[in-house]
Amino acid sequence: CIAAPPEAAGAAPTAASAARLSAGRYSAYEQLRGPYDRAALQRFFALRPLEFGGRLVEFTRAAIAIRDSWRRESDDTQARGVRLREQLAVLGPVAVKLGQTLSQRPDILDEEI
Repeated sequence: CIAAPPEAAGAAPTAASAARLSAGRYSAYEQLRGPYDRAALQRFFALRPLEFGGRLVEFTRAAIAIRDSWRRESDDTQARGVRLREQLAVLGPVAVKLGQTLSQRPDILDEEI
């Protein structure tokens, strides 16, 4: 299971702290680079049964933190966007890709954010 970053305790994450976390946290995934191989993915995650649950908890915590900060910041869409971007950067490459997808979907996420 992946431990929550220190920023999850309340301090705002920075791009530098996200980069440090990503360097160590995702090194095991380097063996998955290359063409898609379903069997290799299944073997990889079969050895790490708590990995998915741990990541789900991280994404849930980030979503709650974003929601709470958006409620506090009321109508300041720029601050909302900054908080969302920071949380996605801390969560790693999959979350960054999710953010890129959301940026193309004004029907899901307001363009001003």
